[in-house]
Amino acid sequence: MEKKQEKTVVCECGDTHILPPTQIVVSDDAFNALLKTISETEFKHILVFYGLSNDELSEKFKQCECVKDKELSFVILPNLIATTALADQIEDKGQDVVVAIGGEEVISMAKYYAYSFSNPVFIFPVGQFLDFTFSKFARLYDGVTFDFYASQSPEGIFVDTSLNKYNQYQSYYLSSKYISVFDNQMSGLVFGNQFCQRMVDFYNDALEKYACKFSKSLWESNINNIWTMIRIGQAMTFFNQSKFFFGGDRAVVEMLNALKPSASFLELETVALKLILNSYDCFLQDANCNAGFNLNKQINFLCKTLKVSVSQIMKKLASNLIISPTKEIVNSFGSYQPYLFGCFKNLAGQIFKIHSNLALKDNVLKKYEFNAMCIENAFALSPYLFDKPTLLHLIGNFGYLDKLLD
Repeated sequence: MEKKQEKTVVCECGDTHILPPTQIVVSDDAFNALLKTISETEFKHILVFYGLSNDELSEKFKQCECVKDKELSFVILPNLIATTALADQIEDKGQDVVVAIGGEEVISMAKYYAYSFSNPVFIFPVGQFLDFTFSKFARLYDGVTFDFYASQSPEGIFVDTSLNKYNQYQSYYLSSKYISVFDNQMSGLVFGNQFCQRMVDFYNDALEKYACKFSKSLWESNINNIWTMIRIGQAMTFFNQSKFFFGGDRAVVEMLNALKPSASFLELETVALKLILNSYDCFLQDANCNAGFNLNKQINFLCKTLKVSVSQIMKKLASNLIISPTKEIVNSFGSYQPYLFGCFKNLAGQIFKIHSNLALKDNVLKKYEFNAMCIENAFALSPYLFDKPTLLHLIGNFGYLDKLLD
């Protein structure tokens, strides 16, 4: 168990970083720890967001003697697609606290709902969860794409290792964090973006520790995955942002997920990361094609592909500077290209070290019925709704992605 007090730091970057007090339990008895914690609070009315297909844990919650004096309400949300519309439809139950039991989708719904009614939230992830699961950000579908929304930071985090065994997809997902490191480097050198040095140091240290602790033992690998995701998620809350912790692969995942909202983020990441690794490698070796791109063509394809209006697309387009960088930015990339290629090869090596220990067998494209044209369109359109400079945006600006839409 790890219990933290509120952490407030006035940083050299000029921002004040705040991490609310958080109780963190990672153990094979975390569910009982959750019940015990709830029973010791002054909360009288507990609203449980429940997203599991079986009712074993909900029944255990109801029958627990330690919460007999509490009023319990349940919102049952199995097979959930987390949307802003659904979250806004759930009425106020008069609750004092919200508890979320289930995967990332139900936890995002609960955090968003709790934020709307100024309730504290405790989370008990089961199944598929990621680093942002443990942050103040909720990932919800708005009818066009999934996006992050400010929500309630968990006051209690309880991860039961008897229910959550080692998940190779989580290891694969954490390997993608090296792409965000690369895109942050590129963004700083080429676009001139400045990042809080404290955040940069933390992230580098977190990934270094993750790589050092990578083990052939499934139990150790599971613990390493869980704690790394918790720490990164808490860092998103502390530094009050999520963009820094994602690279161009997330742009691809979000586009694929917009086409198949029920698909797993973790599974789609395996497709996105392969596309990013191959395209970044090729582009950094030879980026001579600078034919430009047709933004109107991109917008037209986005409307047709996502089946939404032009106005909806315009509201979500990335900033003009990111989509269409200046000549100075393009020239700056040319100057840094050899150096960036070296950085990429080094970070890609870290990714492949992790992948060498994995044996993913599922055919994600077949599972979600993606055909070749669908993948090409999604990849070609992915950067234009992603508002963080990545190498993928430059690939698009150089005209490579337009060719996929011909």
